[in-house]
Amino acid sequence: MQNTVCVGQSATITVGASLPGVQYYLRDNATNTVVTGPLNGTGSPLSFNTGTLSTTQTFHVYGQSLPGGNVALDFDGNDDEIYPIYSSATNSLTLEAWIYPRATVYKRIISNYKGTTFGGQFSMDTYNATNNGRGLRFFVISATSATHSVTIANVLTLNTWNHVAGTFDNGVMKL
Repeated sequence: MQNTVCVGQSATITVGASLPGVQYYLRDNATNTVVTGPLNGTGSPLSFNTGTLSTTQTFHVYGQSLPGGNVALDFDGNDDEIYPIYSSATNSLTLEAWIYPRATVYKRIISNYKGTTFGGQFSMDTYNATNNGRGLRFFVISATSATHSVTIANVLTLNTWNHVAGTFDNGVMKL
C-alpha cells in the first residue's frame, strides 16, 4: 500500500498484526538503516512513525525472533515448507528438530526427497507401518543409490513438543 505524504511531514506506518517473541523495526529501503524500533510483538497491530520526511522514501518492516524465546515456525497446513534444502547426503548426515505434531497424519519434517532414487536424498517424517502419524522414519539414499532407513512406531506425543534426531554414518542409521 502506498501513501503520499508532503515533504516536511511525517507518516505513520502500521502493520496489521505482530507476533509475541518477535522484535519489529522500520527500515529505510534505500539505505537499509533502522528508522525506528525495535518494537516488541504483542499479537496486535504495531505502528511506526517515519519522522520528518525530506525526500521520497520507501520503508519496510523487518521482524527478528528473539533468541531463547518460546518461538518456532508455525505453519498453517497449506503448502508449508522451507525451500530449498540444497544439502545432499551420501556418507554422513545428522538431522535434528523440535516438532509439535497436532494430528495423526503423515507429515515430512525435514526432507530434500524428490521421489527418485538419486543419491544424496533424505527425509525424516512421521511415517511408519501403522501410519498413524505418531511414528518416526529417517531414510537416506546413499551415493550408490541404496536406500538406508530406520523407523520407530508410536514414539511421538501429539499436542506437545517432541525433540527428534537422526544420524546416518556410512550406512549406520540411528533415531
